[in-house]
Amino acid sequence: MRPRLDVMWTTAMGVFFQDRSIASRSQRCDCCVQFNSEDGTLYLWGSTEIDGSPHLLRIMQEENTDRPGISSKEAVAISWSKGAVLLGTMSGRLLLWNLESGKILKIFRGHRSCVDVVRVSWKTSQALSACRDRVIRNWRMETGECTLLRGHTSSVCCLLVNWELRRVVSAGLMDGLRLWTLDSRQCLSQVSPAEGPLGPAETRVICCDVDWQHEKAVTGSGSGLLALWDLNLLKVLWRRDGHGHGVHAVSLQPGGQRCLSATESSVCIWDQAGELQCRIPGVYEQACLVLDWQSLWLFCASDAVWLYDMQELKEAKVLCELRGEHGVSLSCGAVEWPHAIHL
Repeated sequence: MRPRLDVMWTTAMGVFFQDRSIASRSQRCDCCVQFNSEDGTLYLWGSTEIDGSPHLLRIMQEENTDRPGISSKEAVAISWSKGAVLLGTMSGRLLLWNLESGKILKIFRGHRSCVDVVRVSWKTSQALSACRDRVIRNWRMETGECTLLRGHTSSVCCLLVNWELRRVVSAGLMDGLRLWTLDSRQCLSQVSPAEGPLGPAETRVICCDVDWQHEKAVTGSGSGLLALWDLNLLKVLWRRDGHGHGVHAVSLQPGGQRCLSATESSVCIWDQAGELQCRIPGVYEQACLVLDWQSLWLFCASDAVWLYDMQELKEAKVLCELRGEHGVSLSCGAVEWPHAIHL
């Protein structure tokens, strides 16, 4: 059975779909939030019960400011159950929006430069933000108080959080990986260019994913290197440098059996030994990618929409292909999969 595909034809940075509209409170209406990366404006879209077509419900802009933009989709965290969005801006501030009222609930200040990554535990009202000032901030959203995690010597570009274990893996652009405990704010372990098996150029990490159960991490670098790390032994199990382009997205299958890497020219699936299993050529530099490891299906949206089945090794099967009108390019989309991972 093919999954349902919800696609918005837009050039905005991010779009999120949910089976409930916060604005209209209709449990059967789809709702999405669209972000303008240049000025941080939020657009709330929802389908109506009359015709089911998407309509612009609300525009949310910060008043009396130059409205700094958003560096990437990683600087956005959204909760449909809470009706809230936490937005990290290029000015260093974090804005907590209420989707129903269209108002800013709180502004968190402290970072001195662009916020690149935001992670939120909506259950505990706790947030982590990473910035180019090399500092990770742990926020209590109810009070606005924060504690600092210091140690990186370069911009922090990735944050992976296990809120139950109270553990964080962070990646610095030039100084490798660090494993933290949130309660004591201590760096438990690290692999740096000076100490680790990788050279300085190879540790320019720009994307990362973690398998917490098996203490493994996969990283991709701007030089095209893919590496699988053992966080317990503090060593690299294998690395591959045959991409030819910078790796801008990675995903590690739960259990560590496979990992995925995406560059501007291909998407690759690798086994746990680092052997290439499947390669999908294409143009993925500005594409939206959604992965389901259980079904091994990959959703891709760029100049068209493709759904790939990667069960067969060596060659992926195209399950469906959709193209929009007038040659409009897609840069965002969402898929109704229970185990969807947005890359």
